[in-house]
Amino acid sequence: MKVMKQGKLALTRNDMDAATWLETARGRLFLKHERHQVKLALPAVLGYRMLQIGRWGLNLDADDTSAILRHWIFDEHQAPDVSAVADLTRLPVESRSVDAVLLPHSLEMTAHPHRLLREADRVLCNRGQIILLGFNPYNPSSFMRYVPNRRPWYPSLHRLYSMGRTSDWLGLLDYEIEQTVYYGRSFPWMNVPLKDENPVNAWTAKFRHLLDGFGQAYMIFARKRVIPLTPARRRWEARPQLGPMALPEARISRVSYLHHHQSTIKQ
Repeated sequence: MKVMKQGKLALTRNDMDAATWLETARGRLFLKHERHQVKLALPAVLGYRMLQIGRWGLNLDADDTSAILRHWIFDEHQAPDVSAVADLTRLPVESRSVDAVLLPHSLEMTAHPHRLLREADRVLCNRGQIILLGFNPYNPSSFMRYVPNRRPWYPSLHRLYSMGRTSDWLGLLDYEIEQTVYYGRSFPWMNVPLKDENPVNAWTAKFRHLLDGFGQAYMIFARKRVIPLTPARRRWEARPQLGPMALPEARISRVSYLHHHQSTIKQ
């Protein structure tokens, strides 16, 4: 929501951009959980070149657990950590040239999520990986983004997409979902560790598992499938001609052979 202030167009707190929101107390806490999840997924990335589409507060270059040597950030706005300013739906990157693509809430910040996802698929090499981060629309706090608040729960977003929906989009592009996880729980009591394994705590653990789907955000780790093509015979190819076939010799039964052999001996 935009308001007029002293003759200029200014943003209210509910229309806070991502960079400003990540500097708030709520944004820093959320980013802490998100960095932890991405750090756990990075060792599974095969390759050395990662492209991040959309600027976010993730500093992957400082992570020693990853084998990634080069990490580029493409965004629509200039920033110190942005490698190139470009249209995210038309990347100036050669097809099949990167090993992994990181989408940190990129689909939610664009008006054309399908184009952005197809462009990420284009630049990925065979067996490349996608790490997709998104806010969970089923989290109770997602409804608070429509309420004016001095401390916004979310930055300015176009739309939220559920994990099931984004997984379907990846499936249509022929990706195999290898890992999905929710993080950033909104209920503080759910983060209290269970010390013993009595029946009450066992029931609480099952209840926590059911509430995982209400986490604040989710991560999808998907790998690009490669289906080998079987070469088909061209219809106009001449088939090899078969040469003359040798006819089988006439067969004689064992009884006839013995009868003929005995008559020859008697003579």
